Amino acid sequence: MATRTARPLDRDWTFKQADDKTSEYRPVAQFPTNVHLDLIANGLICDPFFAKNERDVQWIGEKTWIYRAHFPSPPTHSSNDAQKVVLAFEGLDTYATVALNGTEILKTDNMFIPERVEVTKLLCAEEHARNVLEITFESAFLLGKKIPEMYPGHHWGCWNGDPSRLAVRKAQYHYGWDWGPTLLTCGPWRPINIETYESRIADLYFTIDVDPSLKSATIIAKADVEGSAEVVKFDIFLKDKVVSTETAYVTQGTATATFLTRHPELWYPVGYGPQPLYTLTARLLAGNKVADTESKRFGIRRANLVQRKLTDAPGTTFFFEINNTPIFCGGSNWIPADSFTPRLSKEKYRDWVKLAVDGNQVMIRVWGGGIFEDQAFYDACDETGLLVWQDFLFGCGNYPAYPEFLASVKREATANVKLLRHHPSIVIYAGNNEDYQYQESECLDYDPKDRDPQSWLKTSFPARYIYEKLLVDVTKELVPGTYYHPGSPWGGKDTRDPTVGDIHQWNVWHGTQEKYQDFDKLAGRFVSEFGMQAFPNIETTDSYLPKGSTERYPQSSTVDFHNKATGHERRLALAIVDHYLRPKFAYYAIKRELAPFTIGINRTTTTVFPPDNKYSGIPLTTTHKIAIWATNLTTNPRTVNISTKAFNITSGAEIHHAIIGANTLLPANQSTEIAEFDVPVQKEKNPDNKDQDAHMKTVVVAYLHDSSTGTQLARYVNWPDPLKYVPLQQPQQLRFKIAPDAESVEVSAEVPLKGVALESAGGENDQPLVWADNCVDIVPGEAVALGVKGLAVGQESRVRARYLGL
Repeated sequence: MATRTARPLDRDWTFKQADDKTSEYRPVAQFPTNVHLDLIANGLICDPFFAKNERDVQWIGEKTWIYRAHFPSPPTHSSNDAQKVVLAFEGLDTYATVALNGTEILKTDNMFIPERVEVTKLLCAEEHARNVLEITFESAFLLGKKIPEMYPGHHWGCWNGDPSRLAVRKAQYHYGWDWGPTLLTCGPWRPINIETYESRIADLYFTIDVDPSLKSATIIAKADVEGSAEVVKFDIFLKDKVVSTETAYVTQGTATATFLTRHPELWYPVGYGPQPLYTLTARLLAGNKVADTESKRFGIRRANLVQRKLTDAPGTTFFFEINNTPIFCGGSNWIPADSFTPRLSKEKYRDWVKLAVDGNQVMIRVWGGGIFEDQAFYDACDETGLLVWQDFLFGCGNYPAYPEFLASVKREATANVKLLRHHPSIVIYAGNNEDYQYQESECLDYDPKDRDPQSWLKTSFPARYIYEKLLVDVTKELVPGTYYHPGSPWGGKDTRDPTVGDIHQWNVWHGTQEKYQDFDKLAGRFVSEFGMQAFPNIETTDSYLPKGSTERYPQSSTVDFHNKATGHERRLALAIVDHYLRPKFAYYAIKRELAPFTIGINRTTTTVFPPDNKYSGIPLTTTHKIAIWATNLTTNPRTVNISTKAFNITSGAEIHHAIIGANTLLPANQSTEIAEFDVPVQKEKNPDNKDQDAHMKTVVVAYLHDSSTGTQLARYVNWPDPLKYVPLQQPQQLRFKIAPDAESVEVSAEVPLKGVALESAGGENDQPLVWADNCVDIVPGEAVALGVKGLAVGQESRVRARYLGL
């Protein structure tokens, strides 16, 4: 029996517009691909991200496109009657008709479902004959617009994009979102392979049960087999060495082997332990010949989502435990890294994941308006220990639930969970992004007491059937050890309830428009979305709005065009890192707050009115307090010294210095309250001239040092609020000094400075600088070192600073 072969069909592709008689076949830019990339590469359209070019390419999404390739038949095709030849399509976007040598072999309407078609008898038999594969992609937008007319009884509504997107199983962000453009692309967006085999391993998968003691794990491995081969040999590798072997016979299409691993090497999230990866290899045997081989990497870990009732507060907990250790899941949401994902390389995915890990992030949430990401993304998360929250691909709308739609969704969910289930980084699947919030906003039917799935299909919110029945069944069957959450946010009754489930907290950025100073009051058991927005790096702005343009000012028509959210005049792009992997200053702030050790300060004002006169509006007393806490996110306790300083903002004079915690023990994996005291203020020369606003002139600094070595572990600078009332000063002695190893720049000043951001001073042929930290607060008497790459000793002139009040 011959061994299965798989060859990519990634050469000799051409494309053209189908409904234009003057259109000629042109070469594709790459493969996989999509039509926008190919039109750009052939000079037929301009970069849609530049200026307002997005408007000029909208016609593309309403046209039909044809992709064509020529390829030879497999060498052994004509000599082996038992052999099958299959075309495997990993992803076609979206409404595609596939023909081989003039015969239609496939029609698709879901870009997320891989398809396989046997073509053995359709290939050219001649040895040197070339087969013709042709794929016609119809307009998803135009076809999608017709579907709501077929189901007028459904409430077709959504936030972001045209409501017809709800009926089309295509990346929802292609229709435009509050963070990105409308670019309705199409094409063979994932690989196409031609396979030849007599028998093959159709799927390799496993379940892992880690004993609560963590001292052993049971692995049940399975291989689904197609063909006549009857034996599968399973091997488990660790660090390229075989640690277990089992041989199993194929019974009813499946071979099963059970492994008991004692003292396994456990996989942990980044910062909590190592990430050892085992490899399971299955060899399908026919006699003494190997018919097929398949491998999957995996990690052994025990993962639980803990939702237990609280005794000292309302509601329940919502936190993850990995290997019996509670995990603080600081991290980010992930949207697709490009509107045109075929041009994302494995290296680019790894760079993105590395940026998250370097920023001390522990979890990343794959947002439901995008795609099931490339395997390279999840592989990088496995390798680095970045936990993954995986949404199913529904977002911000009221999805239909007619039978054909449900069947497509079930195939989609089944196929993609099978592709993803071996990744140890994935610890939760969620049914959708904000669809329950949309249901609430539109007052659609939802009765938590109604537990009959069939009745849900008859309501104005029929997609409940998808989230609370269909996806429940799929995940229960395929990933029984991974928690399924019906949506994000979701708590069972009210998505705004902060005491149960997860919440999305956008009431500062929009919603009720709360003050950012009140973020600590806008918390929840697990906040899976929130944020503040800002312009990207100026180099990113240069990429769509070059220097010299008359549009380079806030709220110009071009700047507004690139701000996609409704009410964008008040809000800017949603990201902490932009398309070019350039961090915004928020990235560095988050990195500091998610460091292994942190210290925090909260400033409060309390006003007391006369108790004997409830009508009086004259305060009896007003106090301004500083509260300090420290956090140890490591798995070991640490003894530290904690000190504070305070400075007058106007003069830069030090007005307070104290040790508030000597040899203080910070327990592992938790926060510790340290102290509370009045805001220090500069003493007045004349006590009778008391300054009521003296607290607004004081900046307070807290330091965390290791008790044994004296090493500084963390610092935090607290400023009065709001900053617009603070008497910020211009420094006369702002200095930079590059360290002897040229790996950091020390920054110092004689007055307190808010948000000192270092950047390249520019100049012809100047190389970009990569910062490990940036946008920090400076106080007198210290030099803050910011890690950097791209400088040499003595190149201080290449650095310039910006700060609040400049």
